[in-house]
Parts: sequence; C-alpha cells; structure tokens
Amino acid sequence: MKKFLELPKVFFFVILWSGSSAQTHFPTVIEGYGSAWPWTQLHTCYFPGGFPTALFQMQLYDTTELGGLLGMYNDSILEAPVDSDIVYDYPLPFCESWDTGSFAYNDWTLNPTTGNNWSINPLVGNPSPTADFSWTPVISDYTHSFESKVLDATPFDCGELWLDFDWKLVDQNSTGNELLVVELYRDTTWREVITFANEGSVDWTSEHLNISDGGGKAIKIRFTATGVSSEDIQHWYVDNICLNGICSPPLNLEDYNLWYLGNGFWDVSLRWSPPNCPGPPEQWIHWDDGVNYETIGSGGNWDVDIAARWDANMIAPFEGGSVTKIAFFPTSAGTATYKLRVWKGPDAAILLVDQTVPSVSLDHWNIVNIINPVLIDVTQELWIGLNVNATDGWPAGCDNGPAIVNYGDMIYYSGAWSSIYTAYGLNFNWNIQGYVETAKDAVSVPIVLPPSKPIGFYGGLITASGTTNQNATPFAPTIDPGDSIILGYNLYHGTDFGTIWSQVNTDLILDTSYTDQVFVPFIDEIYYYTTAVFDACESISSNTRVVSIYYGPSIDEHSTGSLLLYPNPATDFIVVKSTSPITSLEVRNFLGQTVYCHPDLNTESIEINVENLPSGIYFVSVTTRQGIQMRKIVVSH
Repeated sequence: MKKFLELPKVFFFVILWSGSSAQTHFPTVIEGYGSAWPWTQLHTCYFPGGFPTALFQMQLYDTTELGGLLGMYNDSILEAPVDSDIVYDYPLPFCESWDTGSFAYNDWTLNPTTGNNWSINPLVGNPSPTADFSWTPVISDYTHSFESKVLDATPFDCGELWLDFDWKLVDQNSTGNELLVVELYRDTTWREVITFANEGSVDWTSEHLNISDGGGKAIKIRFTATGVSSEDIQHWYVDNICLNGICSPPLNLEDYNLWYLGNGFWDVSLRWSPPNCPGPPEQWIHWDDGVNYETIGSGGNWDVDIAARWDANMIAPFEGGSVTKIAFFPTSAGTATYKLRVWKGPDAAILLVDQTVPSVSLDHWNIVNIINPVLIDVTQELWIGLNVNATDGWPAGCDNGPAIVNYGDMIYYSGAWSSIYTAYGLNFNWNIQGYVETAKDAVSVPIVLPPSKPIGFYGGLITASGTTNQNATPFAPTIDPGDSIILGYNLYHGTDFGTIWSQVNTDLILDTSYTDQVFVPFIDEIYYYTTAVFDACESISSNTRVVSIYYGPSIDEHSTGSLLLYPNPATDFIVVKSTSPITSLEVRNFLGQTVYCHPDLNTESIEINVENLPSGIYFVSVTTRQGIQMRKIVVSH
C-alpha cells in the first residue's frame, strides 16, 4: 500500500481488505488525547475478483489551535494530491522464464516465506534456469508453493484464457503421494487446474490449459508441491510459464455480392456475425423511475418482503446472465434492518438469496453486491427485492408512480403476495433495481428459511408517510461494461494466396457488413478475414473467405437490380431470380470455359440443371435490362 502524503495535524483512516470486501477502520485513540475519538465507518467496498482497485481517504484536523474546543473536528482543506492509487493487477500476457534467477523479479510469493524447498536452479531447465522443488532438506506432510502476483484477466470475459508451462519430474519411489498442483485464484477461491502425481519420472512436458473461467476477473496462479515425504521424489521442475488471453473473433464471414464497376474495379460486399460473447449486456433492470418520492411502512413494527418481478418471457434476453447487485433506497422516515432477497417461480416460490445488509446509508441509493450471484433462469419468473424488518416509521422508499401493477409494487405481507396498489391503493413502485451481468460460477440453489421467523409477519396497516422527497436525484450509477464491449471491427484483405495482408478500413467498422472496392484487372482471388476490436484487445481472426474474381465477355458496366441464386451449394439445379427481366445467362467454370449458355431470354426466373457438372466452383453471368451481374456458385455432389 502506498503511503499518504504526511501533513501536520492530519489523521487518515486505513482500508484493510479480506476476500472481496474492503472495510474502513479507524483508531480509537487520537494521539495526545488519550480518549476515544468519534470515528464513524464510511464505506464498504467490493472489487472484482476479490482485489482492491482503489483507496478512499478522509482527513481530520484538530481545531484547538484555531480557537475551537478540544475534541472538535472537521474536514481538512484539499491538499493535492488527495488520492492515492493502488496498482492491484498486471496486464496479460504474463510470462516467466526465470532468466533473472529470482522469484522476486516478477513478484512471485513463496509460501512458506522461509524454509521453502522451491528455488531457482541455474543448471537445469527447458532451457535453464528453472523453478525447482527439491527433496532436500527432507520434509514431511508438507505444502510448499510459489504464487503469482495479481493478473488482470478482465479484458477476456469474451474470449479464452490459456495457461502454458513446462514441467518435469525426477522421481524416486513412485508412491503417488507426492503431488504438483496447479491452481487458479478468482472470486476469493483457489480452484484446481491440474494435478500431477509421482508415478514415475517424466521428462519435460508442455501443457496448454484452458482456464477461461478466469476471464473477466483479476486472477492469480499458484504451483504447489505437496505430499507425505519429500524424499520419495528428487525434483519437480516448472519452466516457461505463460498466461495469455485471446478475445473472441467474429463468426461466419462470407461474401454475398460481387459487382463489377468497370475499368478493373469491383465492389466486394461481405458480412459476418458478432463474436459469441456469453451473457447479456450489463444493465440495471427495474420498474421504478429511479427517483425517490415517498416512503412506505406501517408506522410501527413491520416485517415484510418487497419486490419487483418479471415474467419469464420478459427476461428471455437475459439468458446466461446473473443478478449480481441490488440497489434500493432506505429512508430516515423509519428504522429498519434489510436483507437482499432474490426469488424465482410463481409467487416467488423459490428463495435464492437471503443476504443481510450490515449497514445502510439513509436517504440515498444503496448498491450492495450479492456475495453468491444468482444465475437467471429464463424459464421462471424473476423476483428481486428486500426483506424489511422495521421497528417504527415508513422506511421503504418508492417512486411517484404510477404503479406498474403486479410488477413494480409487490409485497409479501400477512402471509401472501399482493400489489400495494391493488391491496392498499398505493400508486407507487418500490425503489428497487437489480444489476444483470455475466457472472461465472453463478448458482440457483434454493434457500430454506428457519421456521422460527416466517416471512411476512403482520405488523400494522400499510400506508405512505405523507412526506414527499422534494430534493431527490435520479438513480444514475455508472455502468461499467468492462473490457468486453465490442467497439467495432477491422477487415483485412490479402493477395498472393493470402500471404500479403493489408487493413481495408481506416476507421472502425461499426456494422457487421462492409463493401470493399478493389482493383483486379485479371482473374484473381482475394482473401478476407475480419477481427473484433474490444476496449482492451483486438480479437484473433475470423474464418478466411476467398473471393474469386472472374472476367467473362461483356462484363463492362455497372450492374443494378436485385439478383438471387439458390441453393448454393447446389447438387442438381440452381434457381436464378431477378427483379429486372433476364435477357441472357452464361455459366463458366474456373478455367473460363463456358459450360452453359442461354443467349435469348426474357424472364425473371430460370432454373439451370447442374447435376451433370463436375463438383467445383462456377461463375454465373446474368445480363438484365439494367446491366450485368456475376455470382459465384459451388456445385457439390
């Protein structure tokens, strides 16, 4: 952690973190006073992958020297810089060849930090040096590891993540009890990637392992030697570690139109499909208008569930997504404790989340991460809400309506779900919103509540407080789409059998189609591929598409009108249809030889028999009253 700028009479708080949360902690005694200082906790912060990305800071000063009373405190003036950044992860690729001869150079951490049998061996490797776990000194019931620094795999939630390394075992007794374990850390948990046992010596072996479940997160990798007795082996070696990500490419690149412009110029029209990225776009889903207007309660004890709900057909676009956060608006008009709750099924039949909210910020929107994200079941209703356990007042915030009846205004009270509009005449929607994104390892496991405290304890008549919020600001959180948002596409064409490539577009292509104008003065083939450009990377290439340029007689003018040929590939016939009357038609093979010709036509549709043509590529030249067009077809038997 970086140190803050030291200023006279300024006291700072420190953030400590554990797992995926960071807590603000304050000293109980201020230097020179000897008594408790009235600190208050300001923030609980959650970070992707379990690692902190920012540090908050508060400054206090003693006002005694300024004429204030002992014990007075206030915010200090700003003193630039007031922020302190923490570099918490490192970009990929991350590779380690041990050439520096040190674990420390790339910030590997040894565990245990002393007396660890892992070392860098300068005499062995693939090539040397290498990380070496040695049998000596002999240790029993041991676990010795080296662990990477935090690595940034967030750009690759739409892509693949790969771990490569070489390993070797010099065995001694082949007991099968001595192991080399490779693990991946994400979402506060270590997961086994692969394990090797001492079942005989193994020479240098290369591994190429897909660890894409770490994509979109901050991660670490760890290599652990563990076992019963180290003298049952001689050495584990690990070399050439490399972790890299690949962004997903566009799919199904094809050419769908080829137009001759004259003088050797052609328009080649291509299209493709977007990359296959998991899950829906990140978004807040809700029925309220995002502005707090009123508060609802019973004025006394009140234990209820409130929720927004969606029918199964409404959440179909969210397939593959998860509910990872809930936002709500608790108010100072009542005193209550809160639990996040998520259900699925008719009448919220299956409870999936029951998570206590330790503290809230009253009269503000509160955004709370769900510790175990919930996978959305698009075949069931989705309910997102809260349990509100109030001792007095009207704690539950809502908008100014009108109510989206039976969707934005649901309450479980006195043993049944109902609409607050239908049951109580309250024309509002709860200030409740859910965040949908792709969350790996999300679950949908039912939760069974203990019978000692049934949901929906009756506590009094439900009413609005009658006091409206005249200074509310809209709920407008920043949606961080991560690095997997597609910014656009690049298209490349190649000549000389795809050995020379150049980028076609100057600016990013924002659509999934493009028309490339090329100069091809003779028969030739042009190769194409496209890539997707994300915020943090450009994808690997799509499939390569080969477009054949063929010159037949009289193709010397710009064609117009719509032309359709099908099926393609063809087995026994093809149909040619045009919006402009066809006056002649010719089919040539790849050598330019005419295999079919009909010089005198006046039709908008014609069927050509190709069952006797050899399998291969053919070019169909169609003359209409508006010009000449050419299409490539494939005959396949």
